[in-house]
Amino acid sequence: KKASAAITVTVAPAVNSVTVSPSTASILPGGSKQLTAAVDAVGGAATTVTWSSSDASNKVAVDNTGKVTVAANAAPGSYTITATSTADATKKASAAITVTVAPAVNSVTVSPSTASILPGGSKQLTAAVDVVGGAA
Repeated sequence: KKASAAITVTVAPAVNSVTVSPSTASILPGGSKQLTAAVDAVGGAATTVTWSSSDASNKVAVDNTGKVTVAANAAPGSYTITATSTADATKKASAAITVTVAPAVNSVTVSPSTASILPGGSKQLTAAVDVVGGAA
């Protein structure tokens, strides 16, 4: 006698992991950066995410597509953007966003401010540059 049976193995929907790319970014005030999330899911689990920002003032904001926008008046510093799986809220990943000060020259001072030079003569001048945000 022989018998046979059909066995169906069903994989329960599950999310294995979420990753965000890029995982770090520097953005100037008034700028933006597109982030992407990848969800490793099995069994037909949803591969969508919700985005959130650590900035309570919402000056470093993220939309539902992962686009991070930094307001022109955002404070320099470190912020976290998080993508959370809609299928399993315990699965999430983050990107570290640094808001940097826009490089700028505050002033240039030439010393001496006036000079008299005879024809054929020379005079040494010096310049002092006051910068902010890493301008050279």
